[in-house]
Amino acid sequence: GKISGRLGHIKGEGIRVFYGNHSMLNMWCSIKGLPKIKNTFLNFEFKKFTAWQEDIKQFEAFGFTIPGLIKNLGNIDYKGKITGYLTDFTSSGEITTGIGRICSDLNIKSDTTFENVFYNGTINTQDFNLGKLLASDKLVGAISFEGSVNGSTTLKNKTEARISGFVHSVVVNNSLLTNISVDGLFANNKFNGSVSVQDNNLVMDFNGGFDFAPKIPE
Repeated sequence: GKISGRLGHIKGEGIRVFYGNHSMLNMWCSIKGLPKIKNTFLNFEFKKFTAWQEDIKQFEAFGFTIPGLIKNLGNIDYKGKITGYLTDFTSSGEITTGIGRICSDLNIKSDTTFENVFYNGTINTQDFNLGKLLASDKLVGAISFEGSVNGSTTLKNKTEARISGFVHSVVVNNSLLTNISVDGLFANNKFNGSVSVQDNNLVMDFNGGFDFAPKIPE
């Protein structure tokens, strides 16, 4: 690749980085504001970013903790853009993982230690295996969803998110359900809120909670 400019404004074109046996990065970038990292504006366009779990795991040898949700995704391919500051940026793109595909347009913020990450925006999934992500695949399976999300996650695997949107299809207890509206809070593998089902075989309005940890919802 090619890197040009001075410290205050660095440009990179056709940058390729390879890591481990399978992981790689192909990107374009513009970085303005160094050496003051907190005020540095980032503009990254990822042509291709691939991260295999066997390569990600190697970071644990350097003292990094890999969140369980990242591990559950399997191998990751990403194409998209990131614009903003290190602790406050927007991310739009498409992620293809070992358990399905996600398209998102999110604002992401974090504290300076990156132990707490906050996000809000829109998300679209296609046949994404929610059960494997949450380690509850005996209860829930693939989901195709579009809507908004506002939440947070930590390195200690604590996730909380306000979710509002429409589920085109989802597998629950090995049964396929379609046409579902949801609005509620997901935290600690539990969902509390409203669910409206207009499936061909089931019409239901529900206001309460689901626990994704047991085999049967509460």
